Amino acid sequence: MKKKYLWWGLSLNVIIISVLLSLPITPLHGRQLTVERERAVLREGPGSFYDIVAELPIGTSVGKISDEEGWYKVSYQNLEGYLAPRMTVRTPKRNDPLASMEFGAMDTQASQHAMSAGIRGFAERFAETFQGDPSFLELAFTYQMDSRAYRDFKRSTHRGINIRRIRRGVSIPQSDAPSYYTLSEEGLGLGIAARIASIGLYRNPPLHEYINQVGNLVVEASDVYDKTFKFFVLDLENPNAYATPAGIIFITTGMLRLIDNEAELAVVLGHEIAHVARFHGLIELEERRHQIAADDAFAEMDSFFEEQRPDAVSQETRELIEELEDLSFSIYERLIEGRLDDYEEEADLLGMIYVIRAGYNPHGMISLLERMISTNALSNNEHYRPEINQHRIRRMTTNIKRMNVPDDLTSERNRYQRHTRGL
Repeated sequence: MKKKYLWWGLSLNVIIISVLLSLPITPLHGRQLTVERERAVLREGPGSFYDIVAELPIGTSVGKISDEEGWYKVSYQNLEGYLAPRMTVRTPKRNDPLASMEFGAMDTQASQHAMSAGIRGFAERFAETFQGDPSFLELAFTYQMDSRAYRDFKRSTHRGINIRRIRRGVSIPQSDAPSYYTLSEEGLGLGIAARIASIGLYRNPPLHEYINQVGNLVVEASDVYDKTFKFFVLDLENPNAYATPAGIIFITTGMLRLIDNEAELAVVLGHEIAHVARFHGLIELEERRHQIAADDAFAEMDSFFEEQRPDAVSQETRELIEELEDLSFSIYERLIEGRLDDYEEEADLLGMIYVIRAGYNPHGMISLLERMISTNALSNNEHYRPEINQHRIRRMTTNIKRMNVPDDLTSERNRYQRHTRGL
């Protein structure tokens, strides 16, 4: 009798094992996700200011572990990190010859190294072209915001505010803007930033950290929440702010002195973030960019900028580089003098949407522009002229009336005054 039961027990175990082997294999960490966009990166934490762990080419499969602060925590090979959810949604690939300069599919560590080397190469070249401050490039590459302090800052700002409800009620308009910048575009942006920085940075580490906290809170509420942005203060009396394709944003001490509260600071930074998000400053030059990039010699530039060897390219490629430098001057002049009116209007609208979603009162831009008019503040940006400011105030007032603006938004005047005391 015991042998009979033993036989049935063994048979049952064989059946169970067979059934288990026939079931589909489920990933160790939840469901599988596929990377669907170029320039997708894995970061150390749930935010665009965290270091990049690896670049993930299109088609890469990762295992989802959890949802954290609007990001996916995922596993890939022997790595764990954070992936922006929008990187798993397919969009049309960039129909742009400059985009072909990307380094293509390789292992993640090599790809990340090549990407960084390429951006640095372009940045150094364009910084030299613009006679920019070379030391700024090192600062831009190495500055890292304190993630723990930022979490405390965000928690304090959002205390008493239902951010999830606000973001459900205030959506961001769809856009057909590209989902990423090429290496050359980021390098160009850094080269322009080095030139702007040569005017003179305002060196105050606590203020610098604070500006980055406010700026990244707005970035987090935008549709480019996965792009790295870094914010710097220019020691310049003219009230102004600038944004470059690399996500480098400057605000002047003159503008900070004019600003009264944190919401006003947020809308200025939000306006500049919107310029980066919608590729303003590059779109109007798209046709010329296509003409330049169509040159066969363009392919040689990868090795030139990675190796920085003058003998690595032909005379034809050197002429192409010079043409790109001419193009970059056009972009630089457009940025300094003020972008096209349509872009300014779009940046005003998007900037207000971003700050609402970040928990700030969007009336901040209106109060700031009114103060610029009443104090006769002079800016070297044509879009801050008194007659333009009047028009912007009317347009923004109309836009705010059309929005579902919550009542529990913050302005944070005391904190702003504390951080800018002595400026």
